[in-house]
Amino acid sequence: MGALTGVTSIKKFKYRGNDEEWSNTYHFRDNPPSTSADWHTLVMALGNLEAGIIRASDHIVRFYGYDTDDAKPISVYTLDLEAEGTPIPGTWVPQATDDDLAGDQAYFAEWQLDHKNSRGKWVYLRKYLHGGQCLRTNPDAPSAAYRGAVDTYARALWNGTTGFHGGLRARTGTWPILWTGTSDFITTRTLKRRGKRPPTPA
Repeated sequence: MGALTGVTSIKKFKYRGNDEEWSNTYHFRDNPPSTSADWHTLVMALGNLEAGIIRASDHIVRFYGYDTDDAKPISVYTLDLEAEGTPIPGTWVPQATDDDLAGDQAYFAEWQLDHKNSRGKWVYLRKYLHGGQCLRTNPDAPSAAYRGAVDTYARALWNGTTGFHGGLRARTGTWPILWTGTSDFITTRTLKRRGKRPPTPA
């Protein structure tokens, strides 16, 4: 077990008429903060970065901070913005000429590591994102505006030499990142809550 900066960010949006939460967990190369004030500065800066990829009707509601590379770490810092009445709204503006993604649809940014797994396949860091848009003329592809916003977010986390809080890394190793990109296609990512089930027929 070693020291590592980890942050989980929880976002909230409407899905099938209910509030639904989804999250992303990040691991960074710089050392973990040592005080609550420093943790607050770190997660709020990350929240401001994430706000650029979610719409104003969606919000960042909680953060959890970790200081170890353990597979099941216990958080050493928690910030509940929703309980404080200060959730962070998104700043990305959807385009009227494009179509919204369904709740279970997602888009992702990725970072290829200079590392292969035991099967000889390249290892990637990926962050899956909800609430985006696809092209009206091609629902399998992200809209240009949304892809541009996600690309800006991805490069802020790693720009080829460094990035936010030293840049992204894998939880299990500090292998270099070879390149940063965004997907050509919309994909799916199942949410925990899938709406109320219809009543069972008598």
